[in-house]
Amino acid sequence: MIKLVEVSKKGEQYDPAIGLNKVTFGLREVFINPNMIVSMRADKALQEKNKKNRLFDNLNENVEFTTLTLNAGSSGKTITVVGSVYTVCERMGIRQ
Repeated sequence: MIKLVEVSKKGEQYDPAIGLNKVTFGLREVFINPNMIVSMRADKALQEKNKKNRLFDNLNENVEFTTLTLNAGSSGKTITVVGSVYTVCERMGIRQ
């Protein structure tokens, strides 16, 4: 098992000033079995949102995010974690 930090949606609230739902995010520890990871990809959209609006007070604005697809039986489950694809690979003991 490897310990990563998962990005979670805390909730949505309608903001009449912008006429849209405003999403808030949180961070939490997650333990992943590396054998259950099917694929990984950089989450550039979340990275750009964080650069523009600082979604996380305790993270650097240049932090990278990775979306993991996990084997969950007949369907996959996706989660987003803090760190680049290369960082996650390093945590799993995979060298580039």
